[in-house]
Amino acid sequence: MTVQQEVGTQPRERARVPIAELHGSDSPRLGGVDEEHARRVAEQPDPLPPILVCRATMAVLDGRHRLRAAQLRGEDTVEIELFHGDPDAGFMLAVRRNSLSTVDRKAAALRLVSTYPEWSDRRLAAAAGLSPKTIAAARATAPVPRQGSRMGLDGRVRPLDRVSGRLRAAELLASAPGSSLREVAAAAGISIGTAKDVRERVRLGQDPVGPRRREEEPNAPQGFTDSLELLNNLRRDPSLRCSEVGRGVLRLLGAHFLDRREWDRFADAVPRHCAKGMAQIARQCAEAWSDFADQVERKPPRERR
Repeated sequence: MTVQQEVGTQPRERARVPIAELHGSDSPRLGGVDEEHARRVAEQPDPLPPILVCRATMAVLDGRHRLRAAQLRGEDTVEIELFHGDPDAGFMLAVRRNSLSTVDRKAAALRLVSTYPEWSDRRLAAAAGLSPKTIAAARATAPVPRQGSRMGLDGRVRPLDRVSGRLRAAELLASAPGSSLREVAAAAGISIGTAKDVRERVRLGQDPVGPRRREEEPNAPQGFTDSLELLNNLRRDPSLRCSEVGRGVLRLLGAHFLDRREWDRFADAVPRHCAKGMAQIARQCAEAWSDFADQVERKPPRERR
């Protein structure tokens, strides 16, 4: 099921119902009804557009001012558009349809990440019409347990703790070396590309996780923090800062220096049909950086300036 289907963008049934049958509101707008605005709407000669209502609860999702305008006109019934879905999905649709203030957006994002903690930031953002940054900020303060994986825009579930997935894959390869990459990936909860990388590391007798990933997983990425401090120190070094080539290298390092959550968001945004080409290019870039690192480390001390 796509994000669009989950928030209910399909055509909805319309009906005219008594106002008395509507029970409250589940609007993402925190403020009450603006009476002056409702009065202006009521004074318009045109019929009022349908009000979006959740069929399960008969709560108004979008159109509180139109409802109040109908009351000011002395009408007993209103035309409604019925949302046939659960109230949480109805609230998400209401968020998508409303222009919200900053306070409203933050409150809505907090409710959404509490309701759908298993969704990635980009998936929630796309469904609710909010920015991934707003969702990420809300997730950082949401009172929900940390999830081991998240569902991306493409519907695929990806683990957040890559260390345990890689270790599980290594165990599977050791116990059943004839397993296909697809079988290993499915059993360990990792991508086929990651399973292939683990298999190659195991074949070469290397750590299936790698030192960088061990530093960064699973929660506070201490390795990331230390490297960021190192990068800032390099930026302050005159021998690099005052050299055109040095500044160029620092810019390249800074452009690639993202924490795991940023990389997760980028990965979620890649369509499935582009994944293979994107992964190939990314690995070539990684190899280029690895060669660069080896080159720098091999330089004799007297040549370093």
